[in-house]
Amino acid sequence: MKKIVLLIIMMIMGACTPEDRPVYHYEVLPVESFEIPDQFFLGQIYPITLKYLRPSTCHYEHGVYWERDLDTRIIGVQSLVETRDDCMSLEDDTTLHEKTFNFHVTGTGPYLFKFFKGKDEEGNLIFEEVEIVVEED
Repeated sequence: MKKIVLLIIMMIMGACTPEDRPVYHYEVLPVESFEIPDQFFLGQIYPITLKYLRPSTCHYEHGVYWERDLDTRIIGVQSLVETRDDCMSLEDDTTLHEKTFNFHVTGTGPYLFKFFKGKDEEGNLIFEEVEIVVEED
């Protein structure tokens, strides 16, 4: 009986090879447009909406890419990309997808938001910068 159970376990484990599992990587997608308040008040929480295009059927939204340096925030859309041979390009699809996140204002100085817009012909990163002043109540 033990040999049969061992044989069944070996067959099950042999059927699940690492090649059968999907392979993913992360990619930051450009922000096509965004909605952000003109000013902040200290201690308040504000929704920020990002609009982006999905490049292929293998790109899945996976949150907000967020990088912080003092009062500067670099923002993009984090995507999970499945590596498959049957991915279809969505270049012609102009449907904008939305991702909203909440931003908590904790500092008194102005915030500089740098929204990722893609890369230029030389591979340099392009950002659209917006400075938001923080008002005190």
